Amino acid sequence: MFSDNATINELTALLIAHGVHHAVTCPGSRNAPICHNLNEAGVHCHAVTDERSATFFGLGLSQATGEAVAVCVTSGSAILDTAAGVAEAFYHAIPLIIIAADRPRAWIGQLDGQTMPQASALGAMVRKAVTLPEGDDAVDRWHVNRLINEALMAATATARGPVLINVPLREPLYEFHTRELPNARICRMMHSAGMDTAARVAREMGNARRPLIVIGQTTGAEAIAQMRPKWPTLYEPLAADGGEGLNEALHILRNSGRVRAEEYQPDKILYIGGHIVSKNLKQFLRSATDAETILISDDGELHDVFQNTTLVGTCDTSALIGRMAEAETKGDPDFVSRWNALLSTTKELCAHRTEAFSQLQVVQTLMEKSGDAVLHFANSSAVRLGCLASRRHFYCNRGINGIDGSVSTAAGHAAGRQDEIHLCVTGDLSFFYDGNALWNGENGGNMRILVMNNGGGGIFCRFGGLRGSDARERIVMAEHSASALGLCIQNGVEYAEARNIGDVENRLQWLTRHDDAACRPRLLEVFTNSESDQNALNEYYDYLVNEYDKRVEKN
Repeated sequence: MFSDNATINELTALLIAHGVHHAVTCPGSRNAPICHNLNEAGVHCHAVTDERSATFFGLGLSQATGEAVAVCVTSGSAILDTAAGVAEAFYHAIPLIIIAADRPRAWIGQLDGQTMPQASALGAMVRKAVTLPEGDDAVDRWHVNRLINEALMAATATARGPVLINVPLREPLYEFHTRELPNARICRMMHSAGMDTAARVAREMGNARRPLIVIGQTTGAEAIAQMRPKWPTLYEPLAADGGEGLNEALHILRNSGRVRAEEYQPDKILYIGGHIVSKNLKQFLRSATDAETILISDDGELHDVFQNTTLVGTCDTSALIGRMAEAETKGDPDFVSRWNALLSTTKELCAHRTEAFSQLQVVQTLMEKSGDAVLHFANSSAVRLGCLASRRHFYCNRGINGIDGSVSTAAGHAAGRQDEIHLCVTGDLSFFYDGNALWNGENGGNMRILVMNNGGGGIFCRFGGLRGSDARERIVMAEHSASALGLCIQNGVEYAEARNIGDVENRLQWLTRHDDAACRPRLLEVFTNSESDQNALNEYYDYLVNEYDKRVEKN
């Protein structure tokens, strides 16, 4: 029988799945249930009392077998005694897995026995250190699985070495009634490189019945259109031109009574690149619990965005996209045609212009008149409007998704590519936060800014639960009556304002055109109303669902 503790069972199952056959076990009460599980699961347990000696014993065992070896110790000073062996393993690239039982974090520093801050005890001498969550809800269980996979992948990655898995455990410790270990999801690294990886990915995807390709923020994805007839491919303008319609499609899947969302769920996902803005897409693919995701990222780290990643690798994006465009697929043609039809329809529907003067209408108008300007969108509402309205690629700081620094980043970009017009679209709070971007002697006439000013953090209007809060406008939304005019005068920036769509259309030409006489940056400030902005979005989404349903009925 195995432990009744779900975290210990998940750890045991994943150690076995990752090919750990040997464990060096040290005596202790807190780690006893882990040792019990390892022995019960058939792992060869080598009992060594001294943790320092045990770690070196594990190092030698790993050298002899060529395999990762676990070293299991109890809480407190025991982990410190592994440090010398861990340091030796680090410089020999030996995959030691230090499993340290720990006391609940609430008791650290409370004069309780054998408690100390263990999470960082081995410092820079481990490739990765993780501390497992103590909760037991669905997110905690996913987090436990992901962290263990991350640590075990790091131990056996190309740059092999020791890792620490710190396991806080609550009493009771010694209840063993569980008959079977869980069927734990295992994540593995692809160790091949270059076109070998591309070929392997194409083969894996080609064997899927319902394959889906998702491309996050990246570079080198210009050839996406070559894949779409064969592979359903979802991406936003952060990846490449033509990313419109994705958010609209996902909104229809969630809200239309004429489609069955489960008919669009994949069994295999290829996820290329970085960040995705669409929350609808993330939620939709997280609900595909039977799907498996192949993640191709620049750093080869496990970024488990959809909570179903099973394979992680690195590969040149353009090479992979080219290989996928040529690859054979055994996929269900009905699945492919359903997705392509949905994306084609939503692409037509999202050409609909909202009739209400709002930030959505401003961005829709901008897309028609921006010419060949290089586009940059700030975070929060601006980037979401960009994903709805943009027909071509744009830049955005999606690493942390903060509102700080968007205008400064665009200014740096403009300084590096002075033969092009660079246009930064930003909300008011993001602009004022980064007001020092104008206080910059590097800014030239190719730097252009569109500020959408609705008097505060308009994105918070969408949260219905805040409507009854007295803190909503003044504190959460940070209501204000500021204008960009003063900053522009102070910093020598040409300024214009607009308060209706006619003004916007007239001034966009001034904002976006190449002009040899322009030696200073230009800024257009558009004043809207936050409630009207939100109502326009709501009406737009209602139109999409209603119009889509009408088309389905007609056909």
